[in-house]
Amino acid sequence: MSSTLIRKKISLSLIWWILAIVVNLILALVMVKYFFAIEQANLLTSATLSGQNAIGWPMAINQSSTTKRPAAIEYNEAASLQPSLSLSLVKVFRQADRITSAPIKQDNLYNLNQPLAGGWVATSDGWVVSSADLDNWSDLAVVAGNRKVYKIDQKTSDPLTGLFFYHLAGAANLSPVKLGEVGWSRPGQLMYNLDNLGGLKAVWLERVTTDQNNNIISSDILWYRWTFSSVWPSSAIFNGQGDLFGLVDSQGKIIPANYIKSGLNSLLSMGNFKRVVLGIEYFDLNRSSTERSGLLVNQVTAGSSADKAGLKAGDIILSIDEINLDGQIAINEILQGYKTGNRASLIVQRAGQNRQLNCQF
Repeated sequence: MSSTLIRKKISLSLIWWILAIVVNLILALVMVKYFFAIEQANLLTSATLSGQNAIGWPMAINQSSTTKRPAAIEYNEAASLQPSLSLSLVKVFRQADRITSAPIKQDNLYNLNQPLAGGWVATSDGWVVSSADLDNWSDLAVVAGNRKVYKIDQKTSDPLTGLFFYHLAGAANLSPVKLGEVGWSRPGQLMYNLDNLGGLKAVWLERVTTDQNNNIISSDILWYRWTFSSVWPSSAIFNGQGDLFGLVDSQGKIIPANYIKSGLNSLLSMGNFKRVVLGIEYFDLNRSSTERSGLLVNQVTAGSSADKAGLKAGDIILSIDEINLDGQIAINEILQGYKTGNRASLIVQRAGQNRQLNCQF
């Protein structure tokens, strides 16, 4: 074998060895980067689940849940949500809470860690929703997420939800919350609980249920159906996209976002809280041992929308505007998407036969 051929073989072997070394180095770097990314995400997850906010500061102490859940947090989700959600949070103070001690002599200076109450911006021009019933509201100061201080010039209450709406005088370009849809929520779904101090923690939706002691249900009441692992009272719950799932009242009950949305729309358009009323009492067959689904009508209110549409006791409502009433969402929640004057198509089973009824609210 000639010396030239031997040199060529050695050169090719050397090139292949160099390529193999380079490829293995690249793979090692990728694995190291992946490992550290996972570890960083696990630290964020652990901080959120242990009662710290996403940047590591301790949050307010809250009763912990005894139910252990797997950490299903999307990496960096909590860290990205907190700054934007905090912009929608407002904090309420008494004028007497203003810091005036020497050497501090500035006006409108408040300790943001000691608010009287909190609320969430509903519209960019100053409507705020809160579970707090504020007395002497004209003498209060409200600090928005932009750190500007406002006075309250209007107050009104929603009789269905028990929430209060306040208007901030002269407010503009505020950051309102995004009102989400909650009807198709599932147990095990991960969400985030924000309190009026800005603390954020992960919570799990444990149950979507009804009051088992109440077999006959009115179509026109607020229906509390959600149980979370552990939530702060007078707080807000958001999904992973930053949409408001609902507000938590002082008793820990969840007021869904679609009820808040329907009340706000009525307030802005008509100046009051007027919602559509179907006018039935029903038994949810999805909760029974039978294989049938739908809502068994127990009673129809005379003169109501249901009565005018021709609904009768004994009818089984199967769907409304092609939304099946199979237990995944309550008709009480669906109705919040309608306004006075809207029409809906009901598919009803009567004497074993399906028929369509047209209903105008």
